[in-house]
Order: sequence, then C-alpha cells, then structure tokens
Amino acid sequence: QMHIEPLKPDEIRDPELQALIDRRVALGVPDTVFLRVLARVPEHAKALLKRHGAPAVLPTLHAWVARLDAGDPAQARLLLEALWVRQWLDAPDPELLDRVLRSAEPRVRAGAVRVAADWADRVPAHLTLLTRAVTDPHARVRLEAVNALRLAGTADAARVAATAIDQPLDGNLDFALWLTMRELAREWAPKLAADPAFAD
Repeated sequence: QMHIEPLKPDEIRDPELQALIDRRVALGVPDTVFLRVLARVPEHAKALLKRHGAPAVLPTLHAWVARLDAGDPAQARLLLEALWVRQWLDAPDPELLDRVLRSAEPRVRAGAVRVAADWADRVPAHLTLLTRAVTDPHARVRLEAVNALRLAGTADAARVAATAIDQPLDGNLDFALWLTMRELAREWAPKLAADPAFAD
C-alpha cells in the first residue's frame, strides 16, 4: 500500500482537494487520504463537500468505512471523522452514529455525542442514545450528553440528564447539570408536580 505523509494545512490548496475528491482513482490516491485531508482542513473541506453534495460524496465515504481495518488502532478516530463528514453534509446515519457511540475511546464517544445533539430531530433513537451516554464511565462523555440533553429541550431530556447525578460529578459536569435543570425547569417541573413518579 502506498504511504503518503499527512499534508500540513499550509500545503493544501483547493485544487488539490478537488483532485482528491474528483479523481482519486485516476490519480492512484488511496481513499484513506481523502478523509485524512478533510480532517486537517475542515474550512476547505466543508465548502467542497457542500459544493459536491451528498450524492457525490456518500458512496465513496460508505465504501471507505466498509474497508476500514477493525484491527487498526486508528479505526475509532477514522469512524468519527466519517461521522463528521456526514454531519457536514447534513446526512444523518443512525447506524454509524450508534457504532461510534460504542467506541472504546472516550474522546471518540464524546465527539459522537455532539453529532447526536445536532441530529436530535432526525435520529429516532436519539433519547435512547443519550440515555446511554449520560451514564458513560468517562466524565467527558457524560458532560457532552448533559449538554446535548439541554439542547433537546424536553421534560424527558431533563429527566434523563438528572441521572448523571448517579455518577461522580466534577466541576464542569455539576455546572452543566445545574444549568440543564434550570433551563428546562418549565418543561420538567409541571410534570413532576403532577406525577412524582415522573422522576423515577
């Protein structure tokens, strides 16, 4: 397999990205370079992705994800980058989202929670995914989950966020939980007053 050193941001120009996107096969450039470049120049990548649109980009992305080596230590990070590409394209993929949320790497799971927040209205199992994330073993993931639940803006989201108290709270988590419960009080307080079992 061809080895290509990662490009530095100041070495990349739009024509180079254009060539990678439009002529990967003709140039003999491995598909893996496609996302490696995108990950390093998001300001260029977003513009080009939108210019080409999801129909042109997603087939290559899907094939690239399918070829990722499960034994590669970088696989989790690469899957997150694929998820980000879909986020840029506004093309939700609940299956990929769930897969990345189950990663063994906490930072990867945390990044996926942010994507889940962005796709809240288009991922049917959104609340279920965040319910799992808010009890994650890693504090960073739980923090992102509490913030995502605040953005959801519902009484059920507040109820789920409150379960974060069952895990250790650092200063950031404590503040995020306080803020979430405060901002969503108009949603959860009436339900709790009408039915104390709502908190269970």
